[in-house]
Order: sequence, then structure tokens, then C-alpha cells
Amino acid sequence: MRNIAIRGIQILDGEIGLTQLASAIGISLGLADSAVQPGDLPNFGDIVTHGVSEFATSAQGTLADSALQSLAFTQLTDSAGVYSGHGGEGIKVNIGEDGLEYYVITDVGIIAEDIEIENQSSLCNDITVLFTLATSPIANSVELYLNGLLQQEGVGKDYTIDDKEIIFISAPETDDKLIIYYIKTKALEENCYGVSWDESADTYSRVGDLVGQSVGQTLSNSLLPIQAKMRRCVVANNGTVNYYLGATDSTKKADMVTASVLDGTDGQVMVEIPKFWYKHSYAGTTHTWEICNIAKSGYSVHPAFMSDATELDYIYVGAYEAVLYDYSGSAYIDYASGATITPAEDILSSVTGKKPVTNYTRVDGRSMANRRGIGWTGMLYDVYSAVQLLYLIEYASFNSQTMIGSGISNVTDWDTYNNYYPIAPSGNSNSIGNASGNTAGSTECATDSTEYMSYRGIENFFGHIWKWLDGINTNNDRSYICNNIANLADDTSSNYTDIGINNINSDGYQNTMLNISRGFLPASADADSGNKITDYFARYGISGWMFAISGGSSDCGLDAGFFYLRLDYGSGYSDSTVGFRVCFRK
Repeated sequence: MRNIAIRGIQILDGEIGLTQLASAIGISLGLADSAVQPGDLPNFGDIVTHGVSEFATSAQGTLADSALQSLAFTQLTDSAGVYSGHGGEGIKVNIGEDGLEYYVITDVGIIAEDIEIENQSSLCNDITVLFTLATSPIANSVELYLNGLLQQEGVGKDYTIDDKEIIFISAPETDDKLIIYYIKTKALEENCYGVSWDESADTYSRVGDLVGQSVGQTLSNSLLPIQAKMRRCVVANNGTVNYYLGATDSTKKADMVTASVLDGTDGQVMVEIPKFWYKHSYAGTTHTWEICNIAKSGYSVHPAFMSDATELDYIYVGAYEAVLYDYSGSAYIDYASGATITPAEDILSSVTGKKPVTNYTRVDGRSMANRRGIGWTGMLYDVYSAVQLLYLIEYASFNSQTMIGSGISNVTDWDTYNNYYPIAPSGNSNSIGNASGNTAGSTECATDSTEYMSYRGIENFFGHIWKWLDGINTNNDRSYICNNIANLADDTSSNYTDIGINNINSDGYQNTMLNISRGFLPASADADSGNKITDYFARYGISGWMFAISGGSSDCGLDAGFFYLRLDYGSGYSDSTVGFRVCFRK
């Protein structure tokens, strides 16, 4: 640590109070203590860094040292480093190597209750670089002290800020003292938008904030603020986000400089999705789905963020198809024919560089996912439908193969290549980070073994291998849904919610949708691969308790996609083409 001087006057390491600041300025300029008197704060510019001998006016002019004789600060809260001036304005003052740096915060009506003070010292552990604030701060209002030393914000400095997330360049050490002051935002800006689909005419239109925008394509992130918050991160077993990954390159941390560790050493590689609200309506032949970033009349928290009546703030979806951690060998393994799975010991994971594990029942997959810790499980139907909804509203088209790409779904030599075991290792999409994209589509396994499709960081959401869905049980033609991990079970409707309508008992390309708000299930299946929902649905008239697998596998061709679903496998089913994806909620 170092001390900071103002023209030779040292402000000792620690919280810089008003009296110290005023006294230091006065002595530095040869002024008597009485020269800095209480009074109104001048109307400074927005963001300025300069020496103590000048201040910028709103017109970016400068004042002589003598102007400091009338300068005054009225302290808003003790040692907060945020000071009020006239008209409800506020100022943050930093003492840096370049002199005084201050930020004027205007027209916010700051009161003492707006100041938040957080002690996050207990989270300092030599590893964690990401610290999350309780609420979003007003821009330029954060003051962060590490062991009493005011830290510098900015690229190449001590830390950066992204909404509520503070990202250090170097992890604070165990026993370091981390105190954070900031002004809380008053309220979030409302962002509500969606899509309508006329299932008779097979036409789309955007609604809410997106009225008039083009359909059948993605839009800029500025128009899709909810989807834009989806991002890859590395998550500890206890649910702590250790750090976020580079927006355009997952092999880097969020600073796009420091190398990330994606092999499980630092945690599981996940995609964070913040809570959102939604609603569905059906009028005539038109379905409308809408989402909103805040609570609003007519909207409900999406069930992916609910555990029965308990509301959750985040879901984390495995960035990769589930990889096996072999407990007996204490290692993540590259799954292939002949590999041994021990469901009573092994753990499902989301790490890079390994082929996903397949060939186990859903109940065994659930057990292996739960073993990572509280809040961990296999992909839930409600979480899956949340991602489907985000995709549909983003692209305003069910045809995900046209919108993003075919994925690993067109191979014709799978049987001779490796007898229908997984083809591609996890992490092929690391080079694009949080973006959506596709490089797959070959008919040869050897070619597609290095390829991928990815939706906003979720690699191979469809294609490559089938993925189990948990939290949905179907008995004959009736489905039941559960989002409480503690109540997940096979062959039962106990502690599950009846969707209230029968599924179709047939197979084919999906034509129309059931009038339900909880997910996407077809009402008819007599379309084709180029029209309507464009993905296949399979039921095959099988009776009894059935489970769901999703997305399609490497040889499904045009059947595969975001909405491909099969409801025709029982509790004892396992296959080399079927695996899982982990998720976590908190």
C-alpha cells in the first residue's frame, strides 16, 4: 500500500474524511484553516481530473487557487467520500496521483438513506475477483477501500464496475478489509417487450418496446436488455460467482486480459440469467409472449425463478453439456465407450475440454447433479422453457436452425465413427464468449468434433446429444411440472403442478401450441420442417409414465432445434446419445 500526497501533504491510508480533505487543500495552498468555510458547492463539470490548483466550471473553464477560499463541502455521511452541494446535487472526490478527481451527480435528490455501506471483507480469499453489490449504484458514486486505501476504478487500474459487479484486477487476499460505499439507484428503467405469433397465418410481430422492429432476426443488445445480461461465469459449489468471463472470449476473464481457468479448478462454467417477469396470452389464433425486467401488473416471475412459493434472483445454466467428475479418480473425464459411471459417487459438471457423459437414467443424472451441492440439479423444464422464451422473443422465429445454424445434427457416419457416443468435447465455443453462433453442420463426425452451436453462451443447446429434462413427468397424455429440487421424483404427480390440458398423442413437425403459459408444448403436429414451429415432437402413442428429452442429437437433421421434444421414454431408459445439462439457482 502507499500514501497519497496533495502537494506534499499526506492523506494517510484510510478513509478520507471531509476535515482531512479541506485541511490538506488549505495547507497545500498556504491558506489558513479558516479559509475553507462551509457554504455552497460550485456547479462543477461532470467528470474532471486535475491538480488542486484548478477546478473546472460547468463550461470547463478554470479557477485560480483563490477560488478555493470560498470552496465548501458539507459532509453527507461520515467518511463516505460523497458530499452534498446546493440543489440536491452531490459530489464524489478522489485523491489520486494526478491530483483531485471529482464527479458531480446532479438532479438525484440524494438523502442519507441513499448511501449504502457494504463490508465484503469475509469474501476476500486470494481467489475471488468478483464482488457483487446488494443493489445497483448510481454511475460514478462507488468508493472502494481495500485495507483503508481508496482504490482506483478503470481499465488497467485496481478494479472495474459492471452494474452491481465489482471486478478486481488482482484478487484481494485472505483477511484483507474491503469496505464499499455507493449511492443506490432510485429505480430500474422499465424494459418490457415480446413477440406475437399467429399460428394460423404463421406470421410474427414484435410487441411492447420492440413494436415496429424486424422479425426473423436478432436485434442489438440495447433493444434486448434482458437477453444482454446473459453471460458466462465461473461458479463455486456454494453458488458464489468467482468471476465473469470475457464477453467475446471465454478463455479470458471479464477484463479481457487475465486468463480464465475453465477446467473446474476455479469452479463450474455457467451462464448467468437474472430474474425476469413474463406473461402469455392467446386470442383467436395468436399467441403473445412478453417479458419485463421489473415487477409489473399483469406479469409474473417466470417459474424458472421460483421454487414453489420462494422467489429466486438468478439461474445459472451449464455453459456446456454435462461432463463427468469421476470421484474414484478425482478427475474430470473424457467420456467414451467403456467408461464407468458410478451414480452413487460421481458428479455432473460443466467444465471445458471433455466430451459429455451419457448412458445413464434420469434419476441417476439427478443424483449426480445434486451431489455438487445445495441448489444444483439437472436442467429443469422451467429453466429450459425460460431459455426457449428468451430465444423466441429475441429472434421472433421458431426456426432456430435458420436463425442460428444447424448445430451438430447432420452427421451420417456416427455409428462407424464411435458407435453413437458423444462427438465433440466441451468448450468448442469458448472463442465467441457470450455470443450466439454456429460452425457445425457437416455430415462427418470428424469435422463436427471441433465445431459447435451456441446461444448466448449456452453451447449445443440443441443437437450433438439429447439432454434429459427434469421437473416434468408425463402420465399418458398429461404432464405435471415441478420447480422445487427437493420434490423432484420419477413416475409421480405428487408435489407437481398439473399443466391443466392434455398433450397430443402423436408425432410429427409441430404445427400449433397449447394455450399454456408454462413452457411450450404442441397442440398439433402436422406441419413440416420449414413452416410453423419447424421442430419435431414425438409421443408415439406410448402409455404410462414418460420423461422428456430435448433438442435432438447429432443425426436428427431438420428435426432438431430449440423446440424439439420427445415424451416417450420411461424411468429405466438410458442410451449413449442421451445426457444432461446442469443448472443452479439462487
